[in-house]
Amino acid sequence: MDLFYRMGVVSIMLPPLRERQGDLEILLQHFISRYNQTQVDQAYSPESAPNLMETQKSREQEMILNALARSRGNAARAARSLGISPQSFHYKMKNLALIEKHLCKI
Repeated sequence: MDLFYRMGVVSIMLPPLRERQGDLEILLQHFISRYNQTQVDQAYSPESAPNLMETQKSREQEMILNALARSRGNAARAARSLGISPQSFHYKMKNLALIEKHLCKI
């Protein structure tokens, strides 16, 4: 019991990864190199990390637009189909600059 009390004395505040965008590329390179160590032939190069981030962004945009098309423009229904809250859905749309495009199509 005393050990757990003493361990709680030191706390480290680490900002979330979304606030440390520069660290994301470093982490991607690290995990790509670790993944490549388990493979016979290298699947990815550490230099492809920025391309992976762009690919992830474009796939996320595509998923959101497809969900909106299936739900006939109903954002709440599209969010439910993706398994996220409507607030998260609108946040993603705003970050991906899809709000203006979506509003113009309705």
